[in-house]
Amino acid sequence: MRLIVRQELKGYSVQGQRLPTPSPPDQPEADQALNSRQVATLLDISQPHVYTMMHRGELPTHRRAGRYFWKKSEVMALLQQQTFPRMASSPQLATSPA
Repeated sequence: MRLIVRQELKGYSVQGQRLPTPSPPDQPEADQALNSRQVATLLDISQPHVYTMMHRGELPTHRRAGRYFWKKSEVMALLQQQTFPRMASSPQLATSPA
């Protein structure tokens, strides 16, 4: 019984938030489902910008059980193409008022 409880508790962080679960062993890593935070980290953009790109149709998105997720293979393909606008390369952010 303790072993089952310990395994269940491994999925929770100290603050009580659920940690991302690893992909099942039979699922290839390229098809791993990513959340918005993971996509933002991979693309080096903010989390709200992930949703902006999603609504513009610039980022392929999937939905399951009312939640959005992104396939790692599709995000990596987008990253290799360099077709996404980065927040840091914005001309408004590059120039600061004197």
